Amino acid sequence: RGGGGVEAVMLCSGGTKVKDYLCKGKRLTKLVDFGLKAEGVEKYGFAVIICNLCVSVEDLRREAFRDKEFSEEQYDKLLEMSKQKDPNEEKEMDPEANVLKRIRKVVQLNGVRSLVKNLDGGEMIATALCRMSIDQESRGSIIQQGGLTAAIQLSSLEGKAGKSAAHALAKLLVTTDPAMLRSEQLFGAIKPLIKLVDDHESSSLQCFEALLSLTNLAGGEGKGSVAQGIRSVAYAMFSDHDLVRRAATECMSNLLPHEKALEHFSIAEKMRIWITFARDFKGDFETARAAAGGLAMSLHEHPVKLSFIACDDGFTTLRELIESGNLELMHRAFVALKCLLTDNDVLPDGVDYADLKPRLEVAAEETRVYDVLEAFFKNGDAIVNGSGGKGGLGEGARP
Repeated sequence: RGGGGVEAVMLCSGGTKVKDYLCKGKRLTKLVDFGLKAEGVEKYGFAVIICNLCVSVEDLRREAFRDKEFSEEQYDKLLEMSKQKDPNEEKEMDPEANVLKRIRKVVQLNGVRSLVKNLDGGEMIATALCRMSIDQESRGSIIQQGGLTAAIQLSSLEGKAGKSAAHALAKLLVTTDPAMLRSEQLFGAIKPLIKLVDDHESSSLQCFEALLSLTNLAGGEGKGSVAQGIRSVAYAMFSDHDLVRRAATECMSNLLPHEKALEHFSIAEKMRIWITFARDFKGDFETARAAAGGLAMSLHEHPVKLSFIACDDGFTTLRELIESGNLELMHRAFVALKCLLTDNDVLPDGVDYADLKPRLEVAAEETRVYDVLEAFFKNGDAIVNGSGGKGGLGEGARP
């Protein structure tokens, strides 16, 4: 006990052998008990030790080089050339399995409760929570011990502390059932997640995991709050990173049928993006599936129908989805067509859509949709599977 003792352990806790030593016997139990009473400098030291236990040497190196102009390999080569490093020196190994084992032990001993008892040293606490949250098995316990609530509070801080806390929220909420959260946890987490997506300095990983969490939260009572950030989510659909683009598309689809999402689909410029994504099922199937789902869930609204038929390749895209032979894409395309070609919708007061149905029928006729439908319902199984020794429409494309 004592600031000097904590400082000594903190300074050497980055080494793999020291981490393993701390996790043996009753040492970690004593450390967690100490953290529960620690304040000020002692609390900061405790947070640093927990941070180090929850990460490997290799991960720390990757973090250190993430925004640098040269890679780890180039740096090691420079050290060797300057004779500051022995090329035969063995690297200190700390496998991921060992890291997960340490995280689980810290969590099992109520280490998160000790960590968030008070939030002195906010940045290190946020970093520790973020590192712990990589373990899906521990996420429920981290939330129960106050980790989620602490991350929400810390996310309001500026700089790295706030961003690390928001990233911790993103990791924790990817797999957590929103129905299990208290209302203040559910709604308190949404704003920091949207901010993380909106921040142009966020990494692709941070943005991707934040979008996954927002998609999860939008599936329940959080839909309305997530919809307030629809511009940020829609902008992420233009990301250069395919996983971010896909996650943003899935999140937008999950916001339906919220009125803000339907407003988005009612703009022809936005609709063209969804049609383009849906059409690219050979290049990016998952994103195309999400985009086709968005079309299927939005085309029951007349303003969305108008924006759809304003796009030249809308019906052509639905025809191609049907002809793909992939059952998931076909199902979504058929639902979209059903919405488009039925006239039993309730028309808004004062709005005349009398010419909508003829325009839809002309577009459908010109793009051979009716021919595809007729062929499908005559012999749907043969179209999908092939018959008489010949491949069907979905040859090589079925899941």
